[in-house]
Amino acid sequence: MKRLLLALALTQLLPAEPLKNPEFLKEYCETRGYLLGRPVKPRFTSDGRLLFLRSTATSRTQSLYEWKDGQSRLLLHPELDEKLSAEEKARNERKRQLGTGFTEFFPNPKDSSVLLPLSGRLILLQDTGHRTLPPKGVIDPQWSPDGRKIAYLKAQDLWVYDLKTQKETALTTGGSKQVSHGVAEFVAQEEMHRLSGYCWSPDSQSIAYEEADHRPVEIWYISDPLHPENPPVQQYYPRPGKANVKARLGILSLKTRKTQWVKLSYEYLASLKWHKDGGLTVQLQDRLQQKLVLAEVVNGKLHTLQEESSRTWVPLHQDIPMWLDQNHYLWLKKRGDRMALALCNRAQKTTRFLDEKQDYDIGDLVAHEENAVLLRVDSTPGNPRLHWVSLDGEAPHDPTMEGIDEAVYKKGRLAVIQQTLTQLPTLKVEDQPVDSQAVDPKLEIHPEFVTVGDYRTLLLRPSNFDPNKKYPVILDVYGGPTKIQVAHNKRSWLLDQWLAEQGFIVVAADNHGTPGRGLAWRDAVYGKFDRLPLDDQIQALQLLGARYPELDLNRVGSWGWSFGGYLSAQAVLKRPDFFKAAVAGAPVTDWSDYDTHYTERYLGTPQTQPQAYQQSNLMAHAQKLSRPLLLVHGSADDNVYFRHSLRLSEALFRNGQPYELLVLPGITHSFRPDVTITERLWSRSVEFFQKNLGAPMTGR
Repeated sequence: MKRLLLALALTQLLPAEPLKNPEFLKEYCETRGYLLGRPVKPRFTSDGRLLFLRSTATSRTQSLYEWKDGQSRLLLHPELDEKLSAEEKARNERKRQLGTGFTEFFPNPKDSSVLLPLSGRLILLQDTGHRTLPPKGVIDPQWSPDGRKIAYLKAQDLWVYDLKTQKETALTTGGSKQVSHGVAEFVAQEEMHRLSGYCWSPDSQSIAYEEADHRPVEIWYISDPLHPENPPVQQYYPRPGKANVKARLGILSLKTRKTQWVKLSYEYLASLKWHKDGGLTVQLQDRLQQKLVLAEVVNGKLHTLQEESSRTWVPLHQDIPMWLDQNHYLWLKKRGDRMALALCNRAQKTTRFLDEKQDYDIGDLVAHEENAVLLRVDSTPGNPRLHWVSLDGEAPHDPTMEGIDEAVYKKGRLAVIQQTLTQLPTLKVEDQPVDSQAVDPKLEIHPEFVTVGDYRTLLLRPSNFDPNKKYPVILDVYGGPTKIQVAHNKRSWLLDQWLAEQGFIVVAADNHGTPGRGLAWRDAVYGKFDRLPLDDQIQALQLLGARYPELDLNRVGSWGWSFGGYLSAQAVLKRPDFFKAAVAGAPVTDWSDYDTHYTERYLGTPQTQPQAYQQSNLMAHAQKLSRPLLLVHGSADDNVYFRHSLRLSEALFRNGQPYELLVLPGITHSFRPDVTITERLWSRSVEFFQKNLGAPMTGR
């Protein structure tokens, strides 16, 4: 033990080792994790063509391509200068959008034309060429189902452009930052994954939209200290226990230009969806998300079709309901330890579960074809596959592919984006790869997936691993209820493998609360942010250490971002006996300063569950810091505000505790689009761990 303590002390005096393979890190950052140049967002057109977006290997600018006869063909390259409005930038941040140029495209539902938004303009691509339509300042465009009109948002109001008359018309008036029409509010975009606040009726005669009154919500500001000449950016940010947006539902007739208002019976308007025969259905959530209601609008009033409840929370799924016809739809209901797919009859109010042998969590509802539904499912967490479920009769055979990130299906044609342990994300059409311009990494990964106790884990050892040495351990952690960390794909572990090459063993583990393991596993984290995820991570590491003596559990560090940043900071504050150093990126340090929809789902409100908020508050433990901590935060973060790290920094300073604070000026929650920032951050993290954890040591 004395020799170990002496070795640890000496590491504090030694300079950091030179980075191994810095060329990989530079290339990884320049290619955005080797994603640039890969086909993304495949879509089938109404006439059966497959279109997709792709950049070059060294540029974020995406162009539109067609895949035909085994070859890709450039259709259109963006020619306008990209000048994004504040609303577009915020929307891209919610989508975690890494590309520029064409980031979305929309095939016309009735003909071969394609709509491409770019910098607030609308570009229409037709067989005869392309042209820029007159509207400016456009956000969130949508084709009318008849393909004759385009609705969009402009200046917080709904507008429509008629292709035949070439006129644009305001459908709503009076929109402002305080009261918007057709705009999805912050928590709808960030937490509900509802990016739009309106939708067309199937007959193209009406539009359902949300009116969002932001005036009750707190206003927060994001300033730019590097540019004090610029005014702060204003954001309505609802915090736990405080006011949310007041939403109401409007149904606008394009003929009369009048809106019929529908009073909502619950706090959250979670989704809007018309069924094929023209009825409008909505999903509503109560404040704590312990009730989820599916309701249909009948004569201006809500008529309940389904209601789910839970003592914890009911999960929200944007793909449901999937309407099959006027009377039948698909819904998710609790059955045993899973949310199961059920066929529901509106007229008779009957329900029938579809897959009696279900051993998976449902990801996406990809397509409905005749008597079957194609699903993307997680039977092995972190390795999604496609699965056909019969509605009545025999279902088609399942595709044999695993690692499916995205799938689109139309008229018997299937296109997927697949990634595996040997393959980076690849677009395939009928199992034929679409050509890519991406650079392939020269670094090989060496993952070992291990189940220890209740925990799915992964280890990455350096390529020159010596079984006679003990290696310092770095925990790559997220730990939040919305993400599987131990994924079965190559891209997830490239950077961690490079980190291992610096003289570490990198470990990841999925704790309670993570998806894919059933409801009991998920629900266990309810009200226990302050202890269960961290306890699980420690338990997993201890079990691994008992099995693999090369893991030096006397030298464990933690690296995490967002929720993972919270766990990393928590690790050295609460468990300095186990963790010797931590890099905490963009950490939530006080859950009362995070948004309502996410936080209250797991903790309740500060008024009803004050103890949960007190115990999870990191500032209350600032005086306990005895291990090296590097706090990293972007000053322009509009998801986890810079305020979080500043408050913890202040508490540590006032308590006389040493720490390091790395501020990333002008950087948002998604730091990866900035090549230099990403490269320097990882270099700095390696130096930090080398200094505070040391190098591999000979002898067991």
